[in-house]
Amino acid sequence: MMLAKQDVRNAKGQASYENKPVEGASFEDLDSDLVREYAHRIGSGLPLPETLAGRNLMVYRKDHLIPTIACVLLFAKRPQNFVSRCGIDFLRFEGTEMLTGRDFNVIKREIIEKPLPRLIDRAIDVVGLHIKERRRLTPHGIFETVPEYPPFAWQEAIINAVAHRDYSITGRSIQIRMFDDRLEIDSPGKLPGPVRLDNLARERFSRNPQIVRALIEFGYMRDVGEGIDRMIKEMERHNGCPPEFAEPNYSFVVTLRRGPGS
Repeated sequence: MMLAKQDVRNAKGQASYENKPVEGASFEDLDSDLVREYAHRIGSGLPLPETLAGRNLMVYRKDHLIPTIACVLLFAKRPQNFVSRCGIDFLRFEGTEMLTGRDFNVIKREIIEKPLPRLIDRAIDVVGLHIKERRRLTPHGIFETVPEYPPFAWQEAIINAVAHRDYSITGRSIQIRMFDDRLEIDSPGKLPGPVRLDNLARERFSRNPQIVRALIEFGYMRDVGEGIDRMIKEMERHNGCPPEFAEPNYSFVVTLRRGPGS
């Protein structure tokens, strides 16, 4: 597919952000255990800094290596020291609306700030604690336990938000909002490059290719482009309500609805 000139400029600008060296950061700012796990996964026998350099996650400045934005997001002990609001804000609301003032209805909030693999793990744990289950009778006369939302759908939405959000927007975290009737995953930045709401299940383009590659190597993603399509099918099979995708303001929001009887 040919990209419009503005799409090309935007895509290049967004992709280059994760490759920016982080002046003042060093290997000592990284979680060496997490880097060691990564090196094991990719089969590298090199020293850990050289392993990251081989993946373009550290770059030479004069005679020493410094991490890139992608590197500190993936491996820093405290990535928020280098990229503001790069975590996840989980909010559980009572009811089906977001209320303010005296009617403020947040009953649980957790701000999660960790390197991206640990961020995904913690977000999945937190959301999983709040997803209810029910028993239903199958056509075969057997009771089965069914969650409000199919695990693949909501976990894929979280992983995609972490992998594909626009990290150059440093004033906003990913926000996961859970209501009684729906789950919303709100990610900073509009869809990148040629990806549009009407071709989301078919078009592939990565705003953060270094981050995506690492998350694939960690086992959080698969490099086959099936995620959105499978998410749609899982939700339709689960309750007949496909995911809703929207781009309000400068963000991308995935909404999963409980559906009747869920």
